[in-house]
Amino acid sequence: MNTSCELESYVWPRGDCSLPEHGKFASQQDVPTIDLAGGSKAKVDEIGRACRQSGFFQVVNHGVDHELVNQVHASARQFFEFPSDTKLRAARSAGNSFGFAGKFAGRFKSKCPWKETFSLQYTPNSNIKDYMIKVYTAEQHEQHCALYETYCKAMEKLGRELIELIAQSLELAPDALHSYFDDGFSIFRMNMYPPSEHFSRLLGTGPHTDPCALTILHQDEVGGLQVYNRDETWVTVEPRADAFVISIGDTFQALCNHRYKSAKHRAVIHATRARHSLVFFINPGLDTVIRPIPELVVKSKEDEEQDRERPCVEFNWGQLLEFTQKHYRTDVHTLDAFESYLRKTSQAA
Repeated sequence: MNTSCELESYVWPRGDCSLPEHGKFASQQDVPTIDLAGGSKAKVDEIGRACRQSGFFQVVNHGVDHELVNQVHASARQFFEFPSDTKLRAARSAGNSFGFAGKFAGRFKSKCPWKETFSLQYTPNSNIKDYMIKVYTAEQHEQHCALYETYCKAMEKLGRELIELIAQSLELAPDALHSYFDDGFSIFRMNMYPPSEHFSRLLGTGPHTDPCALTILHQDEVGGLQVYNRDETWVTVEPRADAFVISIGDTFQALCNHRYKSAKHRAVIHATRARHSLVFFINPGLDTVIRPIPELVVKSKEDEEQDRERPCVEFNWGQLLEFTQKHYRTDVHTLDAFESYLRKTSQAA
C-alpha cells in the first residue's frame, strides 16, 4: 500500500465508517452457518431462507482441504510482502480486472478502498501463469501456479454444488443453471488490508454488492467482513477457519428475477494487524445471455405486481464486467445503474 499519498483520498464520511459494537458478531439469523454434510432437504431449505433474508450464509463441511486453504493464505501473504516494484510487474492495466492493484487513488478521487489486491482470471484457458511469471522465479511460479489452480478447481467444484442447491431452493431442477456457468469467466482475488491508526476513518472496501453471480470468501482470523442486516445496521461476520462465506451477487439476482437479493457488505480494517481474505467470484461466460429464468418470471399475482415495479434488462455478463471496470464504481446500486445505462445506450443506438 502506498501510504505516502494523500490520506484524504481514502477518508470516508464518519457516518459511512460507523462501526458495530466491538466483539458483537452477526447472529445465526443474519448470517446462518449451514452444514453441507446435512440432509439434502434441510440444506436446501436453509439456503433458500438465507438467500431470501440476507443473501449471506457460511458453509462448513464443504469438502475443501483445510491445509490447501492455509497454503493459499501463506502464498498470498508472501506476495503482498514483496516490494512494491516487484508487485507492480503484475500491475492491473486500466479497465482490466486482473493483476495487482495497490493504489486505488489512481482510479478514484475520494473514498478510496484501503487495500491491495491481486486478481487472477480462472477459465478453461486461464492465464494464471502469465501473471505469476512476472513476479516469481521460474521455480517459484510453477509452485504457486499449481497451488492456485488447485484452489480454483476446489472453488469451482464447491460453487457448482452451491448453485445446484440454490436452484433447488428456487424449485428448479438441480442442473437448471448449469448452462449459464459451463463456460464460466471466474475471478480469483487475494485481498490485503493494511493496518492503520486511522482505521475509524477508512474502509477496506466501501458498502457494495458484488456484480458476480456467487461469491465464495475465506477470511483470516483478523476478520473485518460486515453485512448490512434487516435492522439496517452493520454486523461483523465472525471469522471461522473451517467455513467459507457465501453471498448472492447482482448477476444471480437478475437470473432469479429478484427472488434473491444481492447482499450489501463492506470490509473494515484493523488498527495494528493486516487482514487477508481469499475471494472466488463465480461468473457466467462473457457472452452468456443473462435474463430472468422463465419459471421465475410470474408465479402469482403478487409476483406480477413486484415484477412490474422492477423490470429486468437482458444483458451479457461481459457487458456488466466492462461497465464496472470502465464506467461505474461498484456500490449498492450497481445493478440498477447498469440497467439504466443499457436502456440509455440502446435508445441512443
